[in-house]
Amino acid sequence: MIEVLLQDDDYYVTAGADGFIKWWRITEIDQAEAEEGLNFAISPTKEIQINEGEDGANPAYIVNMIRSDSKWFI
Repeated sequence: MIEVLLQDDDYYVTAGADGFIKWWRITEIDQAEAEEGLNFAISPTKEIQINEGEDGANPAYIVNMIRSDSKWFI
């Protein structure tokens, strides 16, 4: 489930229940055309996963992010 949707310059940034933060190029989304129906698939430009604990076994459930200057705070 996506909990966070932000715009960062030329990208949409999403984050959520799987612990992943993903960057999606806005122009790629705007230019997408479905072949049949309303479905189309694109891949994120960049993604990172935030894990809980020192062992990194459990993905964090991200519910909020804040951008300050060029840094992201989760």
